[in-house]
Amino acid sequence: MRALALLLLVSTAGCVVQPLTAARTYTQYAYAVVQQDADEAEDENVALALYLQDRARGLYRRGRDHGLRGLGVSAEELRREPRRVLASAQRSDVALLYWTGASWGALIALSKEDPEALADVPAVEALIDRALELDESFERGAIHTFLITYEMVRQGAAGDPADRARKHFARAVELSGGADAAPMIALAEVVCVPAQRRAEFDALIDQALSVPRRQSPRQSRHAAARPLAALPNRPSFHRLRSS
Repeated sequence: MRALALLLLVSTAGCVVQPLTAARTYTQYAYAVVQQDADEAEDENVALALYLQDRARGLYRRGRDHGLRGLGVSAEELRREPRRVLASAQRSDVALLYWTGASWGALIALSKEDPEALADVPAVEALIDRALELDESFERGAIHTFLITYEMVRQGAAGDPADRARKHFARAVELSGGADAAPMIALAEVVCVPAQRRAEFDALIDQALSVPRRQSPRQSRHAAARPLAALPNRPSFHRLRSS
């Protein structure tokens, strides 16, 4: 990924890298390349998969730290009083809020056996919720797409998690004009798979695969071509498609 290579080059040269650029690039590369390679290696080479997962965690951590630098807050401050600390964030901070939350959330998702990592969930929740409050249309529904997955594990919220996820799905599709595959993949994996809704799963995956890649507004992010092409290698894909 040229963007990451350039980022590493200027960092090594001692140049100042913009926090948003760094947070976004590290997160994109970790998700669209490293973590996908780990998923593909999981069945055939466990050692390689574990190595790649550890590498992805390192990249997500770097993305998070750059995002926090841009927001002018520390991880420790967010751990103590996340919502109070973020109350002063402005609409101009939404991209940093989103990418910091996305990188931190991905780090936690790859660290499920680490109690300290799981304790950071309220900080991620506060980042994403504040971003949603300030600009729910950011990047044509990116925050809503993130929340499709997050609502399924959110603690203490009223109502059925799947219903909340579906509301975010509908809004994400509306904001993207149906030109982003990410909401479809997210709903298929986190709602349809646990509920064993195979017909809906198939329909969503077929819909995602039919989205013209040249028209997708967020190809390099969570709707990246690489993750989309890797769908047949995902465990969730096999659990329903092979049943």
